[in-house]
Amino acid sequence: MSVGIKKITKTICMILVISVLLLLFGCDTQGYKFSGFGMDCVYSFKLYSNEDSSLKVSNRIKKEIENYEKLLSAFDTSSITYKLNARADISGEDLGEIINIINTCNKVSSLCSDRYSVVCGALTRLWNVTGDNPVIPSNIDILKAVALCKSGLVSTENGNIRFLKDGVTLDFGSVGKGYACDKVIQILKDEQISDAIVSFGGSVLTYGTKGGEGWKIDIRSPFDNSKAGTFNVDNTSFISTSGGYERFLEKDGNTYHHIFDLKDGMPSSSDLASVTVISDSGVLSDALSTACFIVGMNESVKILDSFDNTSAIFITKDKQIYAYNFSGSFETQSSFIFKGEI
Repeated sequence: MSVGIKKITKTICMILVISVLLLLFGCDTQGYKFSGFGMDCVYSFKLYSNEDSSLKVSNRIKKEIENYEKLLSAFDTSSITYKLNARADISGEDLGEIINIINTCNKVSSLCSDRYSVVCGALTRLWNVTGDNPVIPSNIDILKAVALCKSGLVSTENGNIRFLKDGVTLDFGSVGKGYACDKVIQILKDEQISDAIVSFGGSVLTYGTKGGEGWKIDIRSPFDNSKAGTFNVDNTSFISTSGGYERFLEKDGNTYHHIFDLKDGMPSSSDLASVTVISDSGVLSDALSTACFIVGMNESVKILDSFDNTSAIFITKDKQIYAYNFSGSFETQSSFIFKGEI
C-alpha cells in the first residue's frame, strides 16, 4: 500500500514545478512568472504587466491562497470549514462565500442524483487516500459513510449552515482550486492587469486575450507525464481537469483513486480517464469536471446542457478524445485519437 502520500506528493510537486510552468507557458519570455506550493498543489501564474505591478499582484495572490486555507480547508483547525465540521461556535462569521459554493455545487449534485457532492467529508475521511496511512475501508463502513453524503443533509437557509444529521461533514477538495481562480480574477481586475494565466493544480484561469493571440492550453495525458493534446482559448476562461491519476493508493494489485462515486462510496469507475471543463466560473468548472468524471461521458451531456457558456473535453480509457460544445481547435498527440463532438 502507498504510505505517506501527502508528503510524497508535496515533494514531487516541488520537483515538477519547472515542468509545469513550461507546460503552461511554453518558452515565451514576456511577462513575469511566479510559482510556489499551497493548497496541497503547485500553483503558478504569469502576469503580463510591468515589474512593479506584477510583484504587487503576486503578493496579493499569495495572500489570497492563505485566505483560502482559512476559509475552506477541512484540515486547518483554524479554518471556518473545519470549525463547521467540528460543530464549533462560529457566531459572527460571514458564511456567504461558503454558502454560495455549497449552493452552486448542490445544483450540480441534483443533476447527477447526488453521485457528486461537497457534503462528502464522511467518505473522504474514511478512505483517507491523501493521508499518511490510507486504508481500504470495510463495505459496512463505506455504506454508513455514504448515508452521510447527501447534499440535502446541509441547510443553507437564512444565511446559516446547519447539519441535519450527526456525522455529516463538508469537503471542498473538489472545488477549492476553482474557487481560488474565482478569487484571483478579482485581484487582476482591481490591479488592471491586462492578461494573465494562473494555475492551481488541475484548475487554470486564462485572463484577457494575451494581446489578441489567445491562449494555448495543454491537457496532460492521464496515463503518464506527457500531454494528450493542446487546445486554444481566445479569452477569459476557467478550465478544470479531473482524473484519478494524481492521488491514489495501491493494495493487492488494485489502484484506488481519490474521486468517489457517492452511489456506492467507491472510487468512480466510468469510461473516462479524465475530463476537462471550460466555463465562466472557477467553482462551477471544478465541480462539473469532477461530476462528469464520476458519471461518465454519456451521462455528462445532460448535466452540461444545464449550463450556459460551458464546454468539455473527454478522454476515455482507450485514449479516444471527444468534445462537447467546443468551438476551438484541438491538436492531439500521436497515441490519442480525436473523435470530434459528441
